[in-house]
Amino acid sequence: MVVLDKKCFKLPYVDSFTYRELLRVGLLYDRAQRTYSGEDLDSASLNSVLELLSKILHDKVSFEQTTQKPSAPARYAQKCIACGKSFTCDECRYFELCETKNVPSSCVCVRCLEEGKAAR
Repeated sequence: MVVLDKKCFKLPYVDSFTYRELLRVGLLYDRAQRTYSGEDLDSASLNSVLELLSKILHDKVSFEQTTQKPSAPARYAQKCIACGKSFTCDECRYFELCETKNVPSSCVCVRCLEEGKAAR
């Protein structure tokens, strides 16, 4: 399961049709930050948004309200492709070099990197 902050979250690249669909169901997009926000969603459109996000991320999605400041960088749970464990990007030693950090996706956790499971 992927847990997203309703105030600010990033998604991997989506095509123009999917982008328009995200906006149609009620999400807002900040071009400067390249983040989406579902803070103003009503309960009727929430299920549509969660269903669409689940299709995009290929995993069940839920929102978590946090007390983060809106300017704080968003953090996302990654799923290890070797062991299936969920982890955050800031645990990784390649955090500063990674071009896809904090985009909900699959990656390799620190333990599997150290054990060499990523090479399989």
